[in-house]
Amino acid sequence: MSSELNIWFWDVRFFKPQQEEGISGRGLARPEKLSPTATRSKKPAPQKSLSREEALAAAQQLLQAKLGTNLDNWNFLPEEANSQVRPNRLDWSFTWERKNFKAKDAPYRLEVGLQGDHIGNTQEFLQVPEAWTRSYQHLRFQQHFL
Repeated sequence: MSSELNIWFWDVRFFKPQQEEGISGRGLARPEKLSPTATRSKKPAPQKSLSREEALAAAQQLLQAKLGTNLDNWNFLPEEANSQVRPNRLDWSFTWERKNFKAKDAPYRLEVGLQGDHIGNTQEFLQVPEAWTRSYQHLRFQQHFL
């Protein structure tokens, strides 16, 4: 399964001492597929806000042109598309689910986040089903009282 999933990653933050701003990044375990995330930590400058259609097109462009993702293998999940109003911009996130693939009952998902008119983050992950979470919580609760 490791040849089909990119779920292991590392986080890094670059900064200069005595400065509030820094750049954060996340990379996948496979260096050839680095995630192009770069975010500023304090006082964001005003950015252009994109409409839903513009933001979705930018996310698709990133996936296809820069990360080489074939979107024919993924289902777009419109119910997972979200926007968030920030002081200086409108942020968007979009999620896709890989077709015909599940690890047990966990679907493999791909998410792209935009901060204003810039790509903010990408991530690939297994969506843990709610039934798994409830079962695990029940198990932990029972062990607590044994």
